[in-house]
Amino acid sequence: MSTWRYRVALLAVCAALAARSDAQVISRHSGPSPLASEVRVPDEPVELPLRRDLGWAIVEGRINDKHPVRLIVDTGAPGIYLSPEFVKRLELPEAKSSGVRVRVASPGGKGLDATLHTIESLRLGDAEFRGLRALAVPQPQGESADGVLGIGMFAELLLTFDYPNGRLRIERGELPAANGRDIVTFRTPRQPYSHPVIAVNCCGQDVDFTLDTGMTGWFRFTPDVVKQCGMAQGPVDGPVARTVDRELKTQVCRLDGALKCGDVVFESPHGVVDDAIGFPLMGGLALEHFALTLDQKHHRLRFARPSKDTIVAPPLRTAGFRMQRCATGGQVFGVMSGLPAEKAGIRDGDVIGSINGRPVDECFDAARWEGLMRGESLRVGVQRGGGEEILTIAIRELLAAAK
Repeated sequence: MSTWRYRVALLAVCAALAARSDAQVISRHSGPSPLASEVRVPDEPVELPLRRDLGWAIVEGRINDKHPVRLIVDTGAPGIYLSPEFVKRLELPEAKSSGVRVRVASPGGKGLDATLHTIESLRLGDAEFRGLRALAVPQPQGESADGVLGIGMFAELLLTFDYPNGRLRIERGELPAANGRDIVTFRTPRQPYSHPVIAVNCCGQDVDFTLDTGMTGWFRFTPDVVKQCGMAQGPVDGPVARTVDRELKTQVCRLDGALKCGDVVFESPHGVVDDAIGFPLMGGLALEHFALTLDQKHHRLRFARPSKDTIVAPPLRTAGFRMQRCATGGQVFGVMSGLPAEKAGIRDGDVIGSINGRPVDECFDAARWEGLMRGESLRVGVQRGGGEEILTIAIRELLAAAK
């Protein structure tokens, strides 16, 4: 599930963008839910390193020209969200909200109060976005990032998630017309500049899937999708999912069929089975095969990759726990009942300092973690009693390779 699938009880969360004629300013007249009052980009494309922290797409920038910030760029987020600790450290001023109470909630969650703050400037490389507002709300990803950045800020630009080369690209221009192969159209039924939705042929029937770079898995299927395709494997209990205001147990399955979008084919994909959100999602592990370019102004999307081969999801394997960055390592959550991690003594709240003799910091890289999951076991160094206790945890296969 996307980290940020919110209901926001404040309609005017973002400042209106002003019209400007400066050649270095891309302007928008009064458009729906814009995120910045002024956008400045150079003539040449801006490229930034794109880090994958256990699946999240993270970039670094600077707030108000002096404060470094790490942000998850999330196609499932309608705005900008920062951790309260980060907002307090930067002393970002609170915005006037005319006494309106602001709450954010995930589907089925209890909801949390949030405060609205102003940001003078956010720089991403040589691109600058001015006159921003951000909600301060606890971050479920721990210290992997300081917050989440919605794609509405790039509404007049091309935004490319170049997963294979680890780059995020921001540039002017537009994509060519949709050709039904590598360039397709999308719509935004829930937010004008967010939640891109594409038509995916699901075992012979078109189904709307939301592209969600903030979801760390492959797919999230609704019961209707599972009924349409049938299950080749599962359902079985899967990893615990964490949102802003809740943790929930999941079930996972592998579909008995293919998902097709343009000339992209996912054969027998696996994913979480869930109806809490009400619509299916395509997550980061599915999207990481592409350089994914969004042209929000013209509602076009390009899937670029060298190979046209069918994409087959590998076996789904787990160590029986999840973790998030913290100041001293990786903090454990979501220990799965009855699996080897629990039996070995791993507990929610434990802090891991090393895995297989290497600093745990290295293991947050998505590719590195995937490599670890191909092994038979992990040697996990848990920080206890002022030292490190080494626990050996067998890796369990939840779903086998597609047949």
